Amino acid sequence: QVQGKLVEIIAEEMGMSRASLYRKIKALTGSSINEYIRDIKLDKSLYLIEKEGLNISMAAFEVGFNNMKYFRKIFKEKFGRLPSDFSLNKDLT
Repeated sequence: QVQGKLVEIIAEEMGMSRASLYRKIKALTGSSINEYIRDIKLDKSLYLIEKEGLNISMAAFEVGFNNMKYFRKIFKEKFGRLPSDFSLNKDLT
């Protein structure tokens, strides 16, 4: 629901319909807008873990992930490694 609202806001700010935004993002990135937003969130979480020293759960929460199991799964899918591999702070809570 939150991501759907975000898409609405982005489309409105860009002066286009949701459908146009979906098509434009797909054409430019090869990804759906949901995948694109998810990748941006994952990139930001990596930055927060690696460069800012946030613990994994705080970084995940900061970018909008509330389910740690899901976060770890998609993080590993994108980066090929678990978030803990990038963290100096191994605290997952």
